[in-house]
Amino acid sequence: MARVTQEHLDARRRQILEAAARQFGRRGLEPGAATIDDIASEAGLSKGSIYSYFKNKDELLGAIMDAAVEYDRTLFDSASEESGTSWEAFLRVARQVWDRMVDPDEQERSMLMFDQMLLELRHDSIDDRYVSVPVDALSTLLAGAQREGKVAADLNSRVLATTLWNCQQGTRAYILRTGDTEMANASLELLRDLLTRSAGSSAVSPEGVAD
Repeated sequence: MARVTQEHLDARRRQILEAAARQFGRRGLEPGAATIDDIASEAGLSKGSIYSYFKNKDELLGAIMDAAVEYDRTLFDSASEESGTSWEAFLRVARQVWDRMVDPDEQERSMLMFDQMLLELRHDSIDDRYVSVPVDALSTLLAGAQREGKVAADLNSRVLATTLWNCQQGTRAYILRTGDTEMANASLELLRDLLTRSAGSSAVSPEGVAD
């Protein structure tokens, strides 16, 4: 019998998580909405294969949300490593976040994020990582951009980061409601211009970061 590698196991786990995210986003998180049968069918696997990785839907959902938090951490870390300045890293993150939001294939994931937020509110079980991780990282990048003279130094970087995160969430909802990705992209350019004007500098995009 061929030995199953860790790489294969990890790939199968990702396959299940991606299928579950699509089903949860499409059908919702209410009891009986997306079933293990639905997820197995979406993944092209048997129910037994799903249960060999996850005990139940709650564990599956928890793993999806953990992956979302880890995605944010990796996004900011990679942008910082690949950019010469904090401002370039900020632009890189913003472009990647917006590109993901306007991607039609990401619509179900966006729906899942909102559904999860409502579920947490109803059950008074807020997981603040979904806000604190990106806002903390944004605040760090913006503080660096202030030192570089790209953003007004007298602005509170934490408040600014929170405001930008809220704008991103509002844009996500706007895309879901209207499908208007052109306006969503225009909103990103406006936010960038407002930030650079706050410091009296022109919005110069590093090559390959923003249009």
